[in-house]
Amino acid sequence: MLGTRAVRMAGPWFAACLLASIALLTWASAASALPTAPATTTLPGMSRPALVVNSAGDDANSAGAACLTALGTCTLRAAIQAADTAGLATTIRFDIPGSGVQQITPLTPLPAITAPVTIDGYTQPGAAPATASAAAQILISIVGPRSSANKFPGDGLLLSSSASGSMVRGLQVSGFVGFGIHVQAANTRVSGDRIGSDSFFQPNQS
Repeated sequence: MLGTRAVRMAGPWFAACLLASIALLTWASAASALPTAPATTTLPGMSRPALVVNSAGDDANSAGAACLTALGTCTLRAAIQAADTAGLATTIRFDIPGSGVQQITPLTPLPAITAPVTIDGYTQPGAAPATASAAAQILISIVGPRSSANKFPGDGLLLSSSASGSMVRGLQVSGFVGFGIHVQAANTRVSGDRIGSDSFFQPNQS
């Protein structure tokens, strides 16, 4: 460290620079002692990364706000459970292996949707919304149990009042005792869906 004599020899300009450097080091040392903020912060009402349904199965979620069943897959049931657990705006996409229509048959009622979601069946590879020259290609079908012995009361999808601002598109929903899509949430958009009958002409009963 430079002594008083060295500062005097270097002249006033050097002394001023030295004092400024000491002040900067003191500030940096104090700043480093402050607690650091997390790299990311999730605030109420924020959205989160999309959940991708990759299985037509009906297994339940086992990973909280992530979508992961005990089989290592993400089903529609598990995705809804994960979205409800997170309580944040969530997009549910589809990437189920295989060609043609992928049929999802819940064995029990799907969970009520209690947080804002966008369920987008048009994200399934090969699916596409209608255009001026072509009909919609809907490749995700949610079908109630066909056997009367296995039928359960309830709707295909239920969007509760707390799911305001949701969207459901690109789905075929049929074969349920209740409504295909039951909307209780405000500001919810249901568009580009086929509701009420499937390729076997099995309607929802409500």
